[in-house]
Amino acid sequence: MKYPILIKKMFFLVAVFFVISSCSDNDPEIELSDLGDDYLVFGHFYGECGGEGCVETYALTADKLYEDTADRYIATDFEFVELPAEKFDLVIGLENSFPQEILNETDNTFGCPDCGDWGGIYLEYVKDGERKSWRIDVMLDDIPAYMRDFVTEIQEKIALINE
Repeated sequence: MKYPILIKKMFFLVAVFFVISSCSDNDPEIELSDLGDDYLVFGHFYGECGGEGCVETYALTADKLYEDTADRYIATDFEFVELPAEKFDLVIGLENSFPQEILNETDNTFGCPDCGDWGGIYLEYVKDGERKSWRIDVMLDDIPAYMRDFVTEIQEKIALINE
């Protein structure tokens, strides 16, 4: 009679299902609306690229750093998870380097981001709930001079976060 073996196998599969389904997500996703009224989203994107580092997007608040886990190319629908305090420490002060001149710009694209497979920068600035966003070329000669240091700093911060 094979029924006892079948019952044991079914019991095992049901137990495994319950164990797996009861595991909680250690990194709950954070919506942009959960970040408050003041934050900075920054990242880079590369279209002709393979691997985890092709799209990296982060949200920086006054006291936390979040990473987008969706990694969608040129997207604005993010799935943020909080990063450890050590990663936040790497980017403290980035918001102080934000070029205020960009807020007066009527364009939201500078240069030709990722046109030659060299990538681009995504930048989103939210102050008192008012949101503005830009896509910026990483070819520094193709963007306004006042943006160049900030674009370079963003690239450096992304590299630090990913070390």
